[in-house]
Amino acid sequence: MFTSEEHSSEAYDPGGNSQAGTTQKEYAPDDFSQTAINRGQRQINYALTVVDQKLALAVKLLRDAIAASPGGHDIDFDAVDEAIKDVYRRSRLVADIKPPGCEPPGNP
Repeated sequence: MFTSEEHSSEAYDPGGNSQAGTTQKEYAPDDFSQTAINRGQRQINYALTVVDQKLALAVKLLRDAIAASPGGHDIDFDAVDEAIKDVYRRSRLVADIKPPGCEPPGNP
């Protein structure tokens, strides 16, 4: 499992390329081995958990900003807080799947 700190890199590029808007990973198109498939799935799972973590953080920051506003003090955010916790819980489950689990960029 990977921690929030490991997912927080602003420089994370799931596609391993510098062209904006693209996420295509370099791979051997003729390698249909289970090892290659598992490696690709681990990389996809890692990228998805990064997205989960970043979206959950954005929702939490928006929730905090609304709560801090003059009208926000009377809003019940329990459902939002539970949904954010659920995102983190489910994201960790993806990272724990064995196989394929998660694999950050640069791992074999």
